[in-house]
Amino acid sequence: MEVGNQRAEQFVFLLIAPRAYREPRSRLFVYKMEEYLGANGVKALRRDLLLPQSNDTLTKWKQHMGWLDWEDIVEFLFPAGKPRRGWESDHHKQLEKFLIDRKIWPH
Repeated sequence: MEVGNQRAEQFVFLLIAPRAYREPRSRLFVYKMEEYLGANGVKALRRDLLLPQSNDTLTKWKQHMGWLDWEDIVEFLFPAGKPRRGWESDHHKQLEKFLIDRKIWPH
């Protein structure tokens, strides 16, 4: 990973994708995430990165990687098909449209 010519001191990566991609393992990123998060994740990250990093750095990066399904977000923000009580956003209608257009909501 390169951001300009700087090294990322603290790296956080969260993949958000439809659950339908994870279950049948239908996309390359599913395999890559499984590889990076698996037992040989540090080795896989080292192989795929453009800039060399220490084992300690790669181990920290691996600990700050994760996967979240869109459906998890929908189930949390829109339980029973309505915005969660206490969750206030001027953008919830836009989010609803985004999710409906992608057939992720209603669930």
